[in-house]
Parts: sequence; structure tokens; C-alpha cells
Amino acid sequence: MKRLFILLLACLTLSLNAQEKKENRKEQIESQKIAFFTAELELTPEEAQLFWPVYNQNCKNSDKAHWATVKALKALKKAIKNEKSSEEIAECFEKYKKARDYEYKILSDMPTYEGILSPEKAAKLYIAEDEFRWKLFNQVWKKDHPKKKD
Repeated sequence: MKRLFILLLACLTLSLNAQEKKENRKEQIESQKIAFFTAELELTPEEAQLFWPVYNQNCKNSDKAHWATVKALKALKKAIKNEKSSEEIAECFEKYKKARDYEYKILSDMPTYEGILSPEKAAKLYIAEDEFRWKLFNQVWKKDHPKKKD
């Protein structure tokens, strides 16, 4: 019984440590993103104060819509894999299409940051997002695929 308790305690500790590392990693990425965007867009303190709340809310809405689409697609795949009825598959497909439409609407309604950023800086934002995404991808790739020593 004592061993079981120690094993459970060790598992709990490892689980909490993994969660803490995950949260810490998210914070690190967010800090890198803020620094990268601020530098790339050359945000003034006044612009940054107005920009970040709008940008963060937009990201939150976009992420929520994206994950709803992912969830709907998983349900559709599961319905097909489990050979559900045509009606059930059609219902899952409709939910997926609605989720995709909503995600598209969110993306097409993205703010232009008019009144916050100049048109040039707003355009640079989308370039910076793409560059940051690739930078992050490359960091993860290099970590997961270290060069082999001869």
C-alpha cells in the first residue's frame, strides 16, 4: 500500500511538473512573440498599448474557431470510421461545414487595426506572423532533429 502511494505521488509530481513546463513554454513563446512583433512592427509604446489587447482578442477568437473546426472534423472522421448511418454522417458533415464557415468568418472579419497602426505596419503584422510561425517551427525542428555528429 505504501509503495502504491509513493508511486501515485511520483506520477502526480511528474504530471504537475510536465504541466508547469508546458505553461512555462507557452509563456516563453508568448514573450518571444511580443518581442518579435514589437521589433518588426517598430511599435511605439502608445501603439503597443492599443494594439496588443485587440490583437490578443483576435487570436483568442481565431483559436476558438479553429479548434471548433478541428473538433468537428474529428467527429466526422469518427462517424465515417465507425460506419455510422448516412444521416449521422451528413449531420457531422453539416457541423463541420458550419465550423469551417465560422472560422472563415472570423478570419475575414479580422481587424485592420485602423486607428491603431498605419496601413504599412498593419501589413507588416501579417508578414511578421508568418515569419514568427516559421521561426518557431524551425526552433522545434532543430530541437527534435539535432544534427548528427560524424
